[in-house]
Amino acid sequence: MIALTGLSKSPSSIVGSDSDAGRRLGLPCGDSKPAGCPIWGFRTGFESLGCKLNRSHSFRCGLARNTVLWRETQCFVRNAVLCKKNYACCAVALTGVPCHQERAKSVGEDDGLKTNRRWLMIPSLTLSVPPWFAPLLPSTRANFSRPSSEFGMQLELSFSNDPVNLPSVHAFLGTTLQQSPLAKTVIDGVSQFVEIAVQNAMATAYPEGETGSIRLSVEEQHGKLEIRIRDFGIPSDVKELERNLHQEGANQFGVPLHEIADEVHWLSNGPDGKTLQIIKWLHDKHVADQGEQGDMTLYPKDTPLAPDQEYSIRRMRDDEAEQVSQLMYRTYGNTYFNEDIYYPDRVAAQNRRDIVSSYVAVSEAGEVVGHYALEREGQGPVVEVGQAVVSPAHRRRGLLNRMKDFALEDAAHTDLLGWFADAVTVHTATQKSNIAHGGQLTAVQLAISPKKEHFDSQQEQTQRVTCLMYFHWLKPPQSRTVYVPARHAAVVESIYQRLECPVEFGAVELGTAEAPTGHGTQSVQLIAGAARARVSADSLGEDTVQLIRKARRELVEQTHLEVVFVDLPVQDPGTPFVAEQLEADGFGFLGICPELSERGDVLRLAYLVEPVGRDAIHTIDETAADLVDYVLAEQARVRSKAM
Repeated sequence: MIALTGLSKSPSSIVGSDSDAGRRLGLPCGDSKPAGCPIWGFRTGFESLGCKLNRSHSFRCGLARNTVLWRETQCFVRNAVLCKKNYACCAVALTGVPCHQERAKSVGEDDGLKTNRRWLMIPSLTLSVPPWFAPLLPSTRANFSRPSSEFGMQLELSFSNDPVNLPSVHAFLGTTLQQSPLAKTVIDGVSQFVEIAVQNAMATAYPEGETGSIRLSVEEQHGKLEIRIRDFGIPSDVKELERNLHQEGANQFGVPLHEIADEVHWLSNGPDGKTLQIIKWLHDKHVADQGEQGDMTLYPKDTPLAPDQEYSIRRMRDDEAEQVSQLMYRTYGNTYFNEDIYYPDRVAAQNRRDIVSSYVAVSEAGEVVGHYALEREGQGPVVEVGQAVVSPAHRRRGLLNRMKDFALEDAAHTDLLGWFADAVTVHTATQKSNIAHGGQLTAVQLAISPKKEHFDSQQEQTQRVTCLMYFHWLKPPQSRTVYVPARHAAVVESIYQRLECPVEFGAVELGTAEAPTGHGTQSVQLIAGAARARVSADSLGEDTVQLIRKARRELVEQTHLEVVFVDLPVQDPGTPFVAEQLEADGFGFLGICPELSERGDVLRLAYLVEPVGRDAIHTIDETAADLVDYVLAEQARVRSKAM
């Protein structure tokens, strides 16, 4: 059985129909598996993804709102939803059935979907099928349209560990990766490595003679291609596999890793097998390698001011992305933690796909002398403002505030609920700017940036850089009930008062918090350049604390990160219990991040490998000073508790 599906980040619903699907194909497909029945493969493929089929072979799946009708040997996708960038929302179990998009409509308010959702596109994909299936079908092609200028996709292929499926894996990889801007030699190398890894999983993941499932996923997000090979078989010592993977001169499956990808990792799925993760950057030309010799030196400290002139503030054009990268590099060197900003192709791609909205200040000579950006983070209906830089020759002319005003005016005309910004504490200028634009302090982002990041001094800091999170509503906030540990109730209440957000607290006494039940889910976002990660608990369960503890160990001990943030949904009654358990492991309170997840506000905690001192944290007012002191005291308390 082979099942191919397109996955979205935000589930809606998918409805399938045609109760005579099996009979129309002339196949006796019922609730028990008949020999050689492709509809059974269709069914079990979707069930493995959490989808349900009824007795008539129609199905419901939490992927996208489509209607799939099986007619003879063809599959029609009706009422496909297209998002703002014209990516079609489709999900099909591909068993060789040709698929045609019959009609599509644009997302509207009645769809209940946010326009920033990015959906899977499958470009002209051809797969081989097992010999017993070929006579039943005229072809094995699925066609969906997508903008030719973008490679954004999220694909998943599920198959058994029978080697007969290898031709399908080969076709899937070849056709998919050909859509990328990678050179053919790179595509061939990645494909070969993945196919060898799949063969290895087929041969070793399950006991001899046992049939098992393997899942191959391909995802691209703003220039980063990630391939995962997941099995559900015998538990392995992933730590040992990871050590062998990265020892000097190591070859994995006989292939030199440095010639294949930018990152390769083994990930543990506990008792449910393991995953091999392969990361390859599609846009990998650093701005420092693009200019002529001498063009990319840092701005000198004594850069003279340019003559007074008029500046235009507007959205960045694609052909200005290189100037933006050069400006950031010449100002910060190679120390800015968001490494994407140094790759012009990534900057342009992120703007085309509305992941980032860049705004620039342009001089009379047409030179980009300032940059500011709105950046989506997480799944919440909010945007982060930042990536701010102004050329030293054009400072002290209000360009930063003018770009920020322009950007926030744009944001006010969207469906966003608010914006947030991290203001550095190396100095207080950005704190002042955020307050002037209506921002209210909600959290202290201890050690969020590496100490190598320099500012005007062009020297690294004495410790990791702490930022203050400021938040501003773009829409009036709705009343909410929140659950936080009683210890932090007073400071959390003061945060919501500053935000002018009506709030009620769930009645939870210290030490009596009720543990969540069921299974929890979480996601991990790793920022390698900043040596930090964020663990988002999407839903809480009785295993949430254990899962977060495990993630922290692996991120700190194996990946050598220096700080791990944890976000817990404050509208979940289980949050006080989980927070108190994590405090025993050294996670300390940072504050509240409004609307940062699809479930709403989150309580943010942090685990620091090395503590930070108060002297290097500069605050603009008493409100900021008090919250910093509280957060540092909490760090000291939980660290002593964890020892």
